[in-house]
Amino acid sequence: MSDPKIDVVLDFLKEYKTRKEIEEKFSLSNTQSFNLLNWLKKSKLIEEVQMRITGRTNRQWFYRKL
Repeated sequence: MSDPKIDVVLDFLKEYKTRKEIEEKFSLSNTQSFNLLNWLKKSKLIEEVQMRITGRTNRQWFYRKL
């Protein structure tokens, strides 16, 4: 899929997902996923939260539908 439908992406983001999970689910490149998530954030359709993953010291960004 080169251009996933917004409704399908928002349906997938009912729970917190990482950018890597979104890239794999919709077969997006790094640039495509960045642009898609940036556009969704600016239109206030998703939220971006930085959380720790258990067992790791660094944090990772997660995305979820508002």
